[in-house]
Amino acid sequence: MRHFSFSPLPSTNNIINHSPSHYSMQTRTIAGREVLSIGLGAMAIDEYEPKAEEEDAVELFRFAVDSGINLIDTADVYGLGRNETLIGKALSDEQKEKVLIATK
Repeated sequence: MRHFSFSPLPSTNNIINHSPSHYSMQTRTIAGREVLSIGLGAMAIDEYEPKAEEEDAVELFRFAVDSGINLIDTADVYGLGRNETLIGKALSDEQKEKVLIATK
């Protein structure tokens, strides 16, 4: 199993506003819901070789949502629906209510 770690993005693009005690990210309204300006694009999970192992993909989706990501961009053509299945396995019902899953 892989472990993921991410550093805050640099502030040069004005997406993250720095303060001594926290980082805050700009948001957008999509379909009446407020989401972060940066979401998780899931195409690479299943569209390119080597395809992610199920355990790694589930861990990635959980890590992203636990880290505050509330927008996941996917499509049913990625892995013939496998991404949506993996998202369904990864997220609890409560998390699914908090995350906007944009599918094409």
